[in-house]
Amino acid sequence: MDWLTCDWGKTGTTKKNCTGYWISMNAPVLTDMRSTYSKSLVDLGKKNSSVVVLGADTTDSLKTSSFGKEFPDRFFNVVIA
Repeated sequence: MDWLTCDWGKTGTTKKNCTGYWISMNAPVLTDMRSTYSKSLVDLGKKNSSVVVLGADTTDSLKTSSFGKEFPDRFFNVVIA
């Protein structure tokens, strides 16, 4: 069956495609990798008190400052020699 003859079965913001799977009709939320990395570090830090972040003057470029604000005692920034 091709897509022209499908019964889409629209419900809310999802549709059922021809294979029977429900698909979202909302646009995906795109986030840059470094922001996701930063958020993931904070999430890990909340779950595990053994997680520390060590950076070599990369706080801004890797966006690790949010971890440092949340857990200042587990955030270490060493300088590049």
